[in-house]
Amino acid sequence: MRLHKFTTYILLIAVVAFAGMGKKCPKKNSGGGADDKTVIKVYTDVVQTTPENKVRIASRSGVPANFVATVDRSMNDLRLDIAAENLVPQNIAPEQAIIYALEDCTLSPEQRAPSFLMNAPNYDGTEYDQDPRPGYGKVYAAEYVVSTPTWNNPLGFVLHSAWVVCSRAAGAPVSDEYTFNVARYGYEHKFLFDTQPERFRATMTHTNGAGHPLIAPRQQRATERNPARPDAVPVTGAVAGGLR
Repeated sequence: MRLHKFTTYILLIAVVAFAGMGKKCPKKNSGGGADDKTVIKVYTDVVQTTPENKVRIASRSGVPANFVATVDRSMNDLRLDIAAENLVPQNIAPEQAIIYALEDCTLSPEQRAPSFLMNAPNYDGTEYDQDPRPGYGKVYAAEYVVSTPTWNNPLGFVLHSAWVVCSRAAGAPVSDEYTFNVARYGYEHKFLFDTQPERFRATMTHTNGAGHPLIAPRQQRATERNPARPDAVPVTGAVAGGLR
């Protein structure tokens, strides 16, 4: 199986309102007017819950059954990888998570990956920046993890168990591979935020080359321990990279 590369962007510039389940819930990025394509709206008209991990998936008109099942499979896989790294699996609480699924995503220009364009001043001037103007920053993001500022945390913000992903892009449903990746990658950031702040800080924007998976898949660790038999290692995860 060929592994595709995705990067989750944590863009600490906006707030998602968590009120009013069952209603439209708009979220605006910094800057831009109502017709700005970097203004992102999320919806809670339909809220589905995965059967095993109780992750809520909020969208405008609902996501298909394979999307729901893949989120569950991704969470189960992450639990096993966390345990294999001798971390603290009880810090995974997917029943507290909510995934906002967008139905109007596009494809990134080069990689043709499901994504949405959003303002990202902290990516200004990086290889991912789509805005040539100095002092601005826009990126194609496969995922956006929600945070709010606070004085009670040394990092200056709180990371929520909530992230924005795509359920459809360019008019077509996203692949199960994409869903598996972004469901996991959002929770990797949240898990490290809660348990290993220094590791979280070092990986939160990926501009230093630290990509997903942040918690190594157990199959990858098995390959590293036994490089002579990579063919004996089943591959279910994916490696990371940027969206262009």
